[in-house]
Amino acid sequence: MSGSFVNWKMSPTANINSTPTLVFGNDQHTCIVDGIILSNLTDAIILVSLSVAREIEIGIETTFVLAQQLPLQPFERIDALLNMALTLEPGDLLYANSDYAGNSFNIFVNYRELTEL
Repeated sequence: MSGSFVNWKMSPTANINSTPTLVFGNDQHTCIVDGIILSNLTDAIILVSLSVAREIEIGIETTFVLAQQLPLQPFERIDALLNMALTLEPGDLLYANSDYAGNSFNIFVNYRELTEL
């Protein structure tokens, strides 16, 4: 159910590989991420890393590791948040990548956008 100040959304990104890829960011609203579904597109075990970039000091972005080399079985789907929530402030950026260029996966970020606080 959607309230007057909450927008329920999902942001998909396809074919992520070893290059860190921006998979989520919102410059205007605080967002509560309820799930980060990873979907392995290969028949091999791949290792997925997730990080959040935040501007702690004006003009200086700091990267925080959320998950480092999370194993994803062949053709498996998992929620990287393990039934937890992650609050991202306006301007925060979520990045994802795998361990090797040929190890590709899709990601689905399920979130609530808070339009009023």
